[in-house]
Amino acid sequence: MGFATSMRLGRRLARGVWELGGPARRQAEQRIAAAQEALGLPSGEPAELGRACFEHVAMFWIETLFARRRLRPTTWSRCVHLPDENMLRAVCQSDAPAIFVTGYLGHPGVGAFVLGQLCRPLYVLVDVLTHPVLRAWQADLYHQPHVRLISRRRSLVELPAVLEAGGKVMLVGHQARVEDTGADKKPAGRKGDAVTFLGRRQRVHQTVRLLSRRYHAPVIVFGCFRNSDRFDFTLRLAGRLEPTAADISQQTTSLVQSLILTHPGQYLWTLPDA
Repeated sequence: MGFATSMRLGRRLARGVWELGGPARRQAEQRIAAAQEALGLPSGEPAELGRACFEHVAMFWIETLFARRRLRPTTWSRCVHLPDENMLRAVCQSDAPAIFVTGYLGHPGVGAFVLGQLCRPLYVLVDVLTHPVLRAWQADLYHQPHVRLISRRRSLVELPAVLEAGGKVMLVGHQARVEDTGADKKPAGRKGDAVTFLGRRQRVHQTVRLLSRRYHAPVIVFGCFRNSDRFDFTLRLAGRLEPTAADISQQTTSLVQSLILTHPGQYLWTLPDA
C-alpha cells in the first residue's frame, strides 16, 4: 500500500480500537489521569491524549516495518534531523564512554539506529520484553548495522567491558515502577533510587547512576520523535549530566519527563505501572 496509505489506515484502525475500550485503554486512561496535574492538562484532554497514544502505537508498528527500507547507513540523514548534531558527534566520536538514556516515547529504534551510525557501534541494554510493541522494536534492533544488543542477564559482565573501553551504551528507562505512597511518606523498602515522575513517587533502577559514576561517563538524555505522517523524525537532546552531578537518577527522570511533556501523544501510556 505504501507508507503514507499504511499510516492513514493504521491511525484509523487505532481510533477504532480505542473506541472499543479494553484493558489497554483502561491502563492508558488511569496513567493519564494520574499524570494530569503534572501535565497541566485541561479536563477534556485526557481522552484526546489516550487516542493519540493508540494512534502512536499503530504508527510505531508501521514505521518499524518500513525502517529497514528507509534507514540506510549512507542515507538516514534524509529522514532523521539532528538539531544537536555537533554535540552528538563530539560525544560519539570521543574516546570516553557515554550513556544514552531515553524513555518509551517516540521511536527508540530509530534513535538507536542513528546513534549506532554515529558511535560505530552503540551497545543497547535490553530486557526480554513482553509488551508487543516493544518486542517488535527489540526484534528489529537485532538486524540494524552498528547496533549491538546486551541482554540484562549478561549486563554485569558485558557493560563494564564496554564502558572501560570507552564504548557508548543506550538504555531505555522504564520510569513507571510506581509505589502508591502519600506525599508525606517515603517509598517502601524496595531496591532502587526514589524519584518523582509525572507527579508520583516511585523507584527506578540504580543502573544509570552507578555506571555513570563508576566509569566517569556522562549521561545523555534524548528522544527521537515523529514529525509528521511521513517517515520523518527529529532526534533531540534533553540534556547532559556529568558523572559528578547530584542525584543523577532524579535528574535523568526529570529530563525524560520533560520530553514526555513536549510530546505527550508519543509516550506509551499503555505500559503497566509496575
